Amino acid sequence: MLELSISELRVIVLMEARAKPRLRNVDGLWRKPVLGRRGATPRPGSITEFIRERGLLPPAEIDHIIETAPTELIAFQAAQAVLPLEERTPLGHWLENFNRAATALVQ
Repeated sequence: MLELSISELRVIVLMEARAKPRLRNVDGLWRKPVLGRRGATPRPGSITEFIRERGLLPPAEIDHIIETAPTELIAFQAAQAVLPLEERTPLGHWLENFNRAATALVQ
């Protein structure tokens, strides 16, 4: 986790934020917290919280992604869904714009 790039960390925060409204039995991509028993390393169930606790992304950036990016992604996906397959913009383009905007926000 510690060797991931800033853009990869952002995508993790985005994925967890996008999934959060539908999560019932897990906290995030790590499912449930590990308490550190039997030699396990303690960690939260949410990778976003791990990123926040370790300072891998600024807290304001994490909060901004959680507040804005999921609805923007949903709108992008909805707009693409009505287009014929050959006319759709690849998700990678949206992610490039997402990272460009996030970088500008931090600078």
